[in-house]
Amino acid sequence: MRALLLALVLTGTVPATAQDDVWIAGATAEQQHLTILGLTMGIQVMHLAALFAGKQLFCQPEGVAITDDEIMRLVATELSGPQDTPSIALTAVKKLIETYPC
Repeated sequence: MRALLLALVLTGTVPATAQDDVWIAGATAEQQHLTILGLTMGIQVMHLAALFAGKQLFCQPEGVAITDDEIMRLVATELSGPQDTPSIALTAVKKLIETYPC
């Protein structure tokens, strides 16, 4: 099971588009995409590490992919306009926990 989860995280694809409601202050479109991609991958790894420890931060429904678009969609419900990267990351984790409770 752990190997399957790790394989899913490592082989996941993340689309290149993100919503325009929230953006990273001072970042170009390419920098923003790479930052959100990194945040998304970090959240996936954090979730996987919690599963390995026998805990779940959120319960991702079948058929729902945690992509950069999903992260930005969730964050846009709480934030708008330019943000710093930590604000987006913390809000994303909070919104995942609220949106997909266990």
